[in-house]
Amino acid sequence: MSCGEMCNSVTYSRASLRSIVVSLLVIVLFCYLTATRYSTHLHSVKTNIKPTYVSNPIYSKISSDNTSSESKQIVLSDSINTEFISPYGFTYPADVMITSHWAVSMKRKLDEGKFGKQLTFLMVNSGYFSTLLNWLAHAKLHAEPLMENLLVVCLDEKSHIMLSNKGIISTVVKIEDVIKEDVNVKFTRMVAVRLTLLSLLNYWGYDVLQMDTDALFMNNIQPILDQFKDSDIVTTVIKHSECLPKIAYDTWGFCLCTGVLLMRSTPNTEKMWQIMGRSHRSGSDQNIFNSILTTLEFSWTPFTDNNSVQHLKGVSTNYNITVIALSEDIVCRDSCDTAKLSSYYVCHPHSPHNGTSKHRWLSQQQLWIVTDKWAEMQSTVQPTAEWLKEITV
Repeated sequence: MSCGEMCNSVTYSRASLRSIVVSLLVIVLFCYLTATRYSTHLHSVKTNIKPTYVSNPIYSKISSDNTSSESKQIVLSDSINTEFISPYGFTYPADVMITSHWAVSMKRKLDEGKFGKQLTFLMVNSGYFSTLLNWLAHAKLHAEPLMENLLVVCLDEKSHIMLSNKGIISTVVKIEDVIKEDVNVKFTRMVAVRLTLLSLLNYWGYDVLQMDTDALFMNNIQPILDQFKDSDIVTTVIKHSECLPKIAYDTWGFCLCTGVLLMRSTPNTEKMWQIMGRSHRSGSDQNIFNSILTTLEFSWTPFTDNNSVQHLKGVSTNYNITVIALSEDIVCRDSCDTAKLSSYYVCHPHSPHNGTSKHRWLSQQQLWIVTDKWAEMQSTVQPTAEWLKEITV
């Protein structure tokens, strides 16, 4: 090979190498751009996931403007997604929770149980199981129709097994299934779980009557609730000067009690949950609920119902959320008179938080109607109605 041929060969080799390098760079760049676009699309799909089993996906995404204060009106976008409530980010992502085993199991039970539009919802753990039985006994005696759509969420397997053995529909949701273990929740974890589940049930299209286990039926309250079908929220009023949170009493002259709380599945309650999800409130669910509503510029008007009982109607001028606050003559809290229990629809007196102390206190007020020997009768296999009748004294 001549010197010229060698030079031409080297030049050709260098050109070929340069061409190969350029081609490889183009391929790498193409792959990178493709992967980036796919990743962006995947993220979009993930954050806007809509499970096929959701019956009423009404929830939409809050504007990402983090500079807005609570008192300013939140702008909602038109996109549908599963961001129902996640204050402080303490829960797992919504698309993870809603497809988790406990959420799928709960939805399956609701579908199989042929529940109506409105649920009666309670939460319990084994430490308060006897208090739940006392609630069930009162409900059986005075408000049996509300037990037809009863869903009890158990925070432990023991409670779930005891209820299931008696034919009472329950499901297990453990706190660690909802709340991240590595976050510091500013209020009790049970409250955090309850708020999350209430919002999830609204997301699925259910109106939810949330009851504390010491809010005891004296009469069937459903006819009262049915008078206010156009409202978004029905709760109860407390006019005591020491009611909590103080900001509610200072703003309105009363507080709203969440021990008996009907949250309807409406676009307006969607706003309520989203506002709550962006808040930085702490304390009990009642504290959070009242504190949020005081920022929404509610105008309250007294009115008289079909039975000549005076209640309060509140409308948020910013969001058009309508709240009915039932009279203390319907649901008593601070004003419960044990001499006229039968005149109330729900008796919800202040009682100790400890399960044993609550039992003792309710017994003293003649509101405990379950035999102390109920545990000995637990093993008997009986329909719910018969068993509750047997353990009621």
